[in-house]
Amino acid sequence: MDYKLILFGLTGMLLSVACAQSRQYYFVNSSLTWTNAQSVCRRDYADLATIENPADVDAFLRTTSNYAGKAWIGLYDDRINGWKWSLNDSSFYGPGEYNFRNWYPVEPNNYLGKQYCARIYESSFGALGTWDDDACTVQ
Repeated sequence: MDYKLILFGLTGMLLSVACAQSRQYYFVNSSLTWTNAQSVCRRDYADLATIENPADVDAFLRTTSNYAGKAWIGLYDDRINGWKWSLNDSSFYGPGEYNFRNWYPVEPNNYLGKQYCARIYESSFGALGTWDDDACTVQ
């Protein structure tokens, strides 16, 4: 009986540690369209970055600290229901996380009616960590 209690206790601790781990972000320094970036991420990792809160923004920025441009994230406009995450597994998101947005002021603006994909600013000109919509074909 003691063995069962110890095993259950250890299992519970391991489960708690696994649940407490934060997401891992990987930066792929390649010029790719949103669709091609998504394909690479799905092939080599899990998906384009899903950012659900300010702590995720900070974690993402630490991963790309030596980069001074823009990087695709997994947010896109499906032109039917609005902006949604590429990773659409509802069990992945906690309350309110699916709807977190960090747009730069006046974004998204769908300039010329062709901006359906989101990217994050990596430069520090006052927009660091905020998001911009752009054409999905931009590399």
